Amino acid sequence: MLSNLPEGSTVSLCSIDGRIVKSSRAEGDYELSISELPKDIYVLTYNKNTLKIAVAK
Repeated sequence: MLSNLPEGSTVSLCSIDGRIVKSSRAEGDYELSISELPKDIYVLTYNKNTLKIAVAK
């Protein structure tokens, strides 16, 4: 969960090869569902922040 996002924030989830998997605008508290994604490593970006996420099933 991402907390305290300012109004108009863009949250993007990309595959490791740069393909956008999900993208949405959010504010306040935001929870991104990744349960349907295949096993892989993804990059989450929001407000100049970048996180690596590993999905293992």
